[in-house]
Amino acid sequence: MCSSQRVYLLQLLRDKGMVSNCLNCVFHTLILGRSEHALPVWGGYLNAELAGQINSFISTCFKYGFCNVVFKVERLLEKSDKMF
Repeated sequence: MCSSQRVYLLQLLRDKGMVSNCLNCVFHTLILGRSEHALPVWGGYLNAELAGQINSFISTCFKYGFCNVVFKVERLLEKSDKMF
Protein backbone atom coordinates (compact mmCIF):
# COMPACT_ATOMS: atom_id res chain seq x y z
CA MET A 1 0.00 0.00 0.00
CA CYS A 2 1.60 3.26 -1.08
CA SER A 3 1.53 6.45 0.99
CA SER A 4 -1.28 8.06 -1.04
CA GLN A 5 -3.52 5.09 -0.26
CA ARG A 6 -2.62 5.35 3.41
CA VAL A 7 -3.38 9.07 3.48
CA TYR A 8 -6.69 8.39 1.74
CA LEU A 9 -7.53 5.81 4.41
CA LEU A 10 -6.68 8.35 7.13
CA GLN A 11 -8.94 10.91 5.41
CA LEU A 12 -11.80 8.43 5.35
CA LEU A 13 -11.35 7.58 9.01
CA ARG A 14 -11.22 11.27 9.96
CA ASP A 15 -14.30 12.08 7.87
CA LYS A 16 -16.21 9.21 9.47
CA GLY A 17 -15.60 10.78 12.87
CA MET A 18 -12.61 8.95 14.29
CA VAL A 19 -11.29 10.64 17.44
CA SER A 20 -7.97 12.46 16.99
CA ASN A 21 -6.14 10.24 19.51
CA CYS A 22 -7.17 7.13 17.60
CA LEU A 23 -6.32 8.77 14.29
CA ASN A 24 -2.90 9.62 15.69
CA CYS A 25 -2.40 5.96 16.63
CA VAL A 26 -3.35 4.81 13.11
CA PHE A 27 -0.96 7.42 11.64
CA HIS A 28 1.89 6.10 13.79
CA THR A 29 1.14 2.55 12.69
CA LEU A 30 0.64 3.14 8.96
CA ILE A 31 3.01 5.99 8.18
CA LEU A 32 5.66 6.36 10.88
CA GLY A 33 5.95 2.65 11.57
CA ARG A 34 6.97 1.94 8.02
CA SER A 35 9.31 4.91 7.88
CA GLU A 36 10.99 4.12 11.20
CA HIS A 37 11.47 0.53 10.08
CA ALA A 38 13.36 1.63 6.96
CA LEU A 39 15.38 4.50 8.46
CA PRO A 40 18.36 2.44 9.66
CA VAL A 41 18.82 1.13 6.10
CA TRP A 42 18.36 4.20 3.92
CA GLY A 43 18.87 6.97 6.47
CA GLY A 44 22.51 7.41 5.51
CA TYR A 45 21.54 8.13 1.92
CA LEU A 46 19.13 10.95 2.72
CA ASN A 47 20.11 14.26 1.23
CA ALA A 48 18.60 17.63 2.13
CA GLU A 49 16.05 17.48 -0.68
CA LEU A 50 14.67 14.06 0.29
CA ALA A 51 14.61 14.98 3.98
CA GLY A 52 12.71 18.15 3.05
CA GLN A 53 10.14 16.16 1.09
CA ILE A 54 9.57 13.76 3.98
CA ASN A 55 9.32 16.63 6.47
CA SER A 56 6.85 18.38 4.17
CA PHE A 57 4.73 15.23 3.92
CA ILE A 58 4.64 14.85 7.71
CA SER A 59 3.80 18.55 8.13
CA THR A 60 0.91 18.13 5.70
CA CYS A 61 -0.34 15.16 7.70
CA PHE A 62 -0.21 17.32 10.84
CA LYS A 63 -2.12 20.08 9.05
CA TYR A 64 -4.86 17.63 8.10
CA GLY A 65 -5.09 16.40 11.70
CA PHE A 66 -3.69 12.91 11.20
CA CYS A 67 -1.03 13.34 13.89
CA ASN A 68 -0.68 15.41 17.05
CA VAL A 69 3.02 16.31 16.68
CA VAL A 70 5.13 17.41 13.72
CA PHE A 71 7.96 14.92 13.38
CA LYS A 72 11.23 15.72 11.64
CA VAL A 73 13.03 13.01 9.72
CA GLU A 74 16.35 14.08 11.25
CA ARG A 75 14.98 13.47 14.75
CA LEU A 76 13.56 10.09 13.73
CA LEU A 77 16.93 9.18 12.23
CA GLU A 78 18.73 10.10 15.47
CA LYS A 79 16.23 7.99 17.41
CA SER A 80 16.75 4.99 15.12
CA ASP A 81 20.55 5.33 15.37
CA LYS A 82 20.37 5.17 19.15
CA MET A 83 18.34 1.95 18.97
CA PHE A 84 20.99 0.08 16.98
